[in-house]
Amino acid sequence: MQKFIDALKSALSRIVNLFSSGKAQAALEAVVSLVPKALPVVRFITSITPTRADEEIIALLDRFGLQERAAAYLALPPADRGAALRAVAVSLLAKQAPDQPERILGAAIELAVVADRADAK
Repeated sequence: MQKFIDALKSALSRIVNLFSSGKAQAALEAVVSLVPKALPVVRFITSITPTRADEEIIALLDRFGLQERAAAYLALPPADRGAALRAVAVSLLAKQAPDQPERILGAAIELAVVADRADAK
């Protein structure tokens, strides 16, 4: 995991240099700093929704008090249902980093998914 974080920091530092805005640089740095917190969230969700069956995802939503999202989830086409898992992950990460905007949390979750899938191979 640390190897991935180091590689991510290296790659993002090159990207950060493309931005002259301090705000853009700070946003990228915030994303990178959240990846270590996001990875356990991603791994937990993956472990309790191994097949991504409707029942697993609805149970996940229930477990975290997000039952109101179940109807919206079921209305999605099957190809788009991964969005429900992402939404739960962002909600859980927000509890650890309540000061961060959703776009930063979402980006950290996406990078954690990349890291998790790379580790699984």
